[in-house]
Amino acid sequence: TAIAFFSMGAKAGVATSLALAGAVLIFAQDIVARGHGFGLFAWQIEFLIFAGPMLLCLLLILTLKEPPRQRMAVFGEQKGSELVAYLKSQRRLLLLLIGGFAAVCFCGFSLGSWIPAYLSRRFAMQPQEYGPILALLSVVSGLTLMVKGMLIDWLYIRGVKDAYVRLYTWLLAGSLPIVWTMFLVDNKWLFLVMLGLVQIVTIPFISYASTTFQVIAPGNIRARITSAALIIFAIAGGLGTSSVGAMNDLLFGGDAGLGSSLGLSVAIMMPTALILLRLALKPLHAAVAQAERLNETPPGEAAQPTGGREGDV
Repeated sequence: TAIAFFSMGAKAGVATSLALAGAVLIFAQDIVARGHGFGLFAWQIEFLIFAGPMLLCLLLILTLKEPPRQRMAVFGEQKGSELVAYLKSQRRLLLLLIGGFAAVCFCGFSLGSWIPAYLSRRFAMQPQEYGPILALLSVVSGLTLMVKGMLIDWLYIRGVKDAYVRLYTWLLAGSLPIVWTMFLVDNKWLFLVMLGLVQIVTIPFISYASTTFQVIAPGNIRARITSAALIIFAIAGGLGTSSVGAMNDLLFGGDAGLGSSLGLSVAIMMPTALILLRLALKPLHAAVAQAERLNETPPGEAAQPTGGREGDV
């Protein structure tokens, strides 16, 4: 629930940017039309307008204070080798989790980057028209994070140790029919409803992934494992955005083929994510049990790493 509440901040930022982007773009176009754009395009001026407040907000980080550390579960005895030992013992689980969530990130970045262009090209919608709609979808998606976070906690305390991923796989499976058909519809309002369901159900994956790594990773290596996963997610997202553009230009004939590029991307990557995350459930359940034992280790005693085999766990 706490991580879900934290993740709402990103959704609120996306919603705000979408709500303001149309108005700012019109303002930037007016600047260019008046000859005051210093040779810049309107979209470049818009980026500069948003960048100023962003840089000021970054200064708020300087006001944050590191909280005092509680006792952390420690994996391994030798400093510097615990990360390697953990990666070896949980390599199958980590590969499945990171691969599955990276596939979702591939889809999320693709949709987030190209849906505005798709709405413009396919349904002739203007930024000031689709901006508030996409903002509303983002707000609703963010609000549902709290509900899903509380549901995961409710399942976990009732013995569903892999609830962080299991619930997400249920949502993924339910969204596949929408993912496979959304770029085939001709009605813009039906498409926006389908897009909203996909955004609400599947795209806000980071709270599930972050929670999972926070639970299974021992405290002395948790930050490194989480940051490594986030780097891979960012790379996968960038590949998603660029892959759609490449397919659009090379396979589907330019502007008119954007829907085909997006549809093919999500139709392949969403089922891939579902398969990988379902395969991760069994080793995840064992890893959560191991993490619980590590957390129960009395202070001063180092928990021994396991071999990673099912019998050892």
